[in-house]
Amino acid sequence: MTLRLCGRCGKPTPNHPAICDHCLAQEPPRHESDRIYDANIRDKRADKFYHSTGWKRSRLAYLTSIGWLCEDCAEEARQGLRAETDIQPATDVHHVVPLSECWERRLDWSNFRGLCDAHHKAKRKKTR
Repeated sequence: MTLRLCGRCGKPTPNHPAICDHCLAQEPPRHESDRIYDANIRDKRADKFYHSTGWKRSRLAYLTSIGWLCEDCAEEARQGLRAETDIQPATDVHHVVPLSECWERRLDWSNFRGLCDAHHKAKRKKTR
């Protein structure tokens, strides 16, 4: 039997994927609504795209080009609504025009916006 190292704690495990039973037990159970969303609603093409090398490289290059700072936080600072020292790091790249509306612009930097987690969640909530 081949043992792998647990991706979370580093202990040897025969499990595949490599997550030991201890770490797996600590993971919260998936809700039925998550399973239904994954099986019936999630856009498989978009999901595959977000795991692609092309997207990962483009995302990294874009975030580097904007200095890893949230563009919405920076805009709020320019408008005087936020202190310059309170600009959050950009952790997400948001597609201004969603992939579902224009697949061709999936790697178009003019369609990207680097956002902190809070601003990204707010934008995604508006589009749903």
